[in-house]
Amino acid sequence: ELDARETDELLALREIAREPRWTSESSQLLTNDELALYIGLEYGATKINTFEGLIAPGLLQCDNYAVTLFRDDPATPGIRQQKHLELRRRRQQRLLADDDALILHVLLGETVLMQQIGGPAVLREQIVHMLDLIERLSATLTVRIIPFTASPRGMVSSTTLHLLEFDS
Repeated sequence: ELDARETDELLALREIAREPRWTSESSQLLTNDELALYIGLEYGATKINTFEGLIAPGLLQCDNYAVTLFRDDPATPGIRQQKHLELRRRRQQRLLADDDALILHVLLGETVLMQQIGGPAVLREQIVHMLDLIERLSATLTVRIIPFTASPRGMVSSTTLHLLEFDS
């Protein structure tokens, strides 16, 4: 049995879900139910705490880095790569929004800064891109690095973890 407050919250969520969103334009790309769910949740989150051990988080990827990842993924052929890149750019707009900027706290394994995805030039572009975002978005973006010298207790290996927070 739901109390009046819970019922009101569920009805409000139903109305929000009925509104057209930019994510619906990309629904044909989201054939993976978990990915579609995550992107929907990400869109509604106010804050994300994320750990990436091996690659830069999608929200911080420059185009060439993302294209390299898509190109090497057999599940993302040809035209879908461009569509995925457009979807990634739309997701990244939340970081740049003036009125509703996403707060993002990122913890990266040092591997992210060393793994030459796309070669040295793409890695350099990716690092410069992240540094630019860190500088421009200092009020809403923090990035911390777990060095190779960290004790095993301080590492999470190659695990990816996202903790999303929502306004109550």
